Amino acid sequence: MKTGRLNWVEEELKNLISSKTYDVNPKNSWRRLKTKSNSRRFLGLVASLAEFRENFAQSKNIPRYRVIKDDALLELASNKPKNLDELSRSRLLLREARQGEIASGLLTAIKKGFHRLKRNNIKSAM
Repeated sequence: MKTGRLNWVEEELKNLISSKTYDVNPKNSWRRLKTKSNSRRFLGLVASLAEFRENFAQSKNIPRYRVIKDDALLELASNKPKNLDELSRSRLLLREARQGEIASGLLTAIKKGFHRLKRNNIKSAM
């Protein structure tokens, strides 16, 4: 190439075809989310919900946004639903996520998030 960009293109292509580029550790998946709050309580719930979402998506081989979208995940971390009735009130949650495996997984993730907070001596609002 006359522009001298061949090395750059080859390096970019290596990144694109590397499986490491697409391997997401569920425990770190929350870091991809853009949050407006740095509250440890909020981020603890976000981390727990994001970990559930990533594990579920990987187990079903579906995109994470088909489990729960980012904005809905952040809404749940803010609202902290305690049961299916409260969960179903979420205005951003997909219909499939309001019941069944996903709903129970989300509620469990919220409980785990609160458990982590208590274990780390952070008082929760629950």
